[in-house]
Amino acid sequence: MLTRQGLSRRQLLMSASSALLYYPLIRALGSAEGFAQSANAPRVIFVSFPSGTYREKFWPGAEGSVPIGALPIVTSPLEIHKSDMTLFRGYNLVGATNHNGSMPQVLAGWGACSANNDVQCGKNKSFPNNDNTTTTDMELRPYSLDQRLADTIGKNSTRASINMGIHTKVKGNPFPEPISWNSKGNPNFPEDNPKSVYDDLFGKFTVPTGGSSTQSDAVIAVSTGKKRIVDYLLGDLKKVKSALGAHEASAFEAHLTALDEINRDLVNAMNTGTSNNNSGNGGSVATSPKCDPKTSIGGLFPTKMDNEWYYQTALAPQVFRLQRAIMVQAMACNITRVGVWQMGCSHQESNMPSEGVVDNPSVSLHLQAHSDNDSFASNQQGMMREIAKMVTEMKAVSFGDKSLFDETLVYVATDIGDNAAGHGGSNIAAFLLGTLGGKIKGGRQIHEKSGKPYNHLLVTVGQLMGMTDLKTIGNTKAVGPVAAVTG
Repeated sequence: MLTRQGLSRRQLLMSASSALLYYPLIRALGSAEGFAQSANAPRVIFVSFPSGTYREKFWPGAEGSVPIGALPIVTSPLEIHKSDMTLFRGYNLVGATNHNGSMPQVLAGWGACSANNDVQCGKNKSFPNNDNTTTTDMELRPYSLDQRLADTIGKNSTRASINMGIHTKVKGNPFPEPISWNSKGNPNFPEDNPKSVYDDLFGKFTVPTGGSSTQSDAVIAVSTGKKRIVDYLLGDLKKVKSALGAHEASAFEAHLTALDEINRDLVNAMNTGTSNNNSGNGGSVATSPKCDPKTSIGGLFPTKMDNEWYYQTALAPQVFRLQRAIMVQAMACNITRVGVWQMGCSHQESNMPSEGVVDNPSVSLHLQAHSDNDSFASNQQGMMREIAKMVTEMKAVSFGDKSLFDETLVYVATDIGDNAAGHGGSNIAAFLLGTLGGKIKGGRQIHEKSGKPYNHLLVTVGQLMGMTDLKTIGNTKAVGPVAAVTG
């Protein structure tokens, strides 16, 4: 390589290093490569809702692996996102069930929870034994999928994962157990206080307003619209050009011209203010860079925050709204790639209605689940509405020419089977939202009429998130993913 006098090859490479640093960001500009990148490092949000459900109010009427029909009362808020939905049916817990055994099943697929086990679960003296608990074919300890992902794709994030809960530690819950368990089999409890989570994540967070010498800061600056990718490149690349000889400089000029054209295209796209991003809700969604936690969240807190305000029934809608906003902002600001949102515990001895719910305030959510009644359905519908709103909000956050939702999976499941009053583990209500840019075919129900272990769903999500070597979770005999999803 010919360089100007006095400039060594070492110096040339050093001056080019920052330009090379942003090469992955350049690749993200292309549609095809952008999706490929998303498929390699997507985001994931795990949501649990408690106490099981009732078949006719959760699944459409048609059986079999078919396109999703009209969604009934509980899942009806997800109708606008149905083309992004994969609805599972016929997947059963193996091992421990009921309130005192099912929580480690949701994300760890672990059915050995027992009062006699040294793992911290099922310890309430009123329920000394767990229904169907077994150590046969079970891993020694629960190790939930969210923590497996936190230990892999999350390890380079500001937070490996975040974990929020609604009323999970409210007084009276006999089993205040989490759905998240670390590699040592210890419980990873959610934080119920939205203000504590907000202060931890965003208390000292500042949205970048200019360039940065690190790629992580650059990603945030670009995602928030404060800087363009090309802004980080042109200065460094022109320095490289000035160090080249005449022949190489001429060839290099052609590359700079191409970058300038990309720059103009970006400016034109940003000036439109919208992205015609068909996100499966029946039309295009206007997108904009929205990493702005203090504006998006700061005004949502109640004026009085004392006496464990986040456990007060009247403020439950506000807690749902705050946690939803925090989750979206944590993803939009690239603070984490793994989120957990635990909407209560299996045996929920409080009332925690979200916005729009017609609750029965004289009966706890747990006891409402004991019969197929309107208030229980309304509470579960409200939880689905919160999930639908979260997806809508992610679709409105732009990342280049895609939305935040385009590179995010949302996995939702409960802990009790489809007859909530039965307290069993047959036919767990679960679904996926997200297609990872077309990698997953949405808008369909996958129905295992003969029944299969629920663990296959967890393996499926793990493989979709890039853990291609993952074969089992919790149950060593339930091997492999749902092939209809992973291909």
